[in-house]
Amino acid sequence: MRMTLRLLVIALLFCVHVSYGQSPPNLTANIAWSSGTASTADVEAAFNNARATEETQLGLAAGTISTMSLPAGWAAMSDNAKALWILNDERTSRAGIDYPGDGFGAVKGLPLQDTEMHLNDITQSHAEWLMDKNTTGHTGACGHSPFTRIDNHPVIGKDIFGSTDCHEFMARGENIAYFWTSGSSIAFPIERSFYNWIYNDAGSAWGHREACLLQDLDLSGNAWGYNDNYGPMGS
Repeated sequence: MRMTLRLLVIALLFCVHVSYGQSPPNLTANIAWSSGTASTADVEAAFNNARATEETQLGLAAGTISTMSLPAGWAAMSDNAKALWILNDERTSRAGIDYPGDGFGAVKGLPLQDTEMHLNDITQSHAEWLMDKNTTGHTGACGHSPFTRIDNHPVIGKDIFGSTDCHEFMARGENIAYFWTSGSSIAFPIERSFYNWIYNDAGSAWGHREACLLQDLDLSGNAWGYNDNYGPMGS
């Protein structure tokens, strides 16, 4: 029986910094999903256990990272809405925390404003290509990388000479999650994707976690983070 491949693809554009706020450090070890996948209570329990374990691993007092409580009507929310909500809850739950030992100051913890429709188109197309080819990876049609897919887009593209300008360059990353099943559904794929990227990513040197939680500065104190110059204040 041929296994059915289900996958999610999220691409994130990062921009240059304005003011300094450290990115949350990486964990010292993976934190496995600790609960079941039968209900939203299981999801909350898994994330809250991971946040408490992060506090222990990184020398924070218990309760420093706020707990997750999914909103009412979670099941009816779109995948995009769920993804943005979880990502922003992970970011804002660390606002103001000064992780010991790195010297970069407190985490800003600002949420992202919204999903970007052109990036949605790019990533959806790549996901469908991977599904059609029954394969995995960041290299897609015509051998294109995530960066090439963005740069070739007629609206948000930017060529090697820096012309056209619907985005500012600093660094860009594409997080991909894969789920295999021989059945007809997958339990909580959005929730488990973000969980694995943030808490169970040692095998990828925590690159997915860093992409999700990036602030104004990267983990080395370099100004490779967001430029808070678009949208409402505080996002």
